[in-house]
Amino acid sequence: MDIMGINRLAKGILDAIYSTTTEFLSLKLSKMQ
Repeated sequence: MDIMGINRLAKGILDAIYSTTTEFLSLKLSKMQ
């Protein structure tokens, strides 16, 4: 098992989830106003 590769993959997934969530939340907030 390549620990560095797994860490990089996990960070990439977390970054993708974070950016998607941020976009979704800002979209909801702008719709509410």
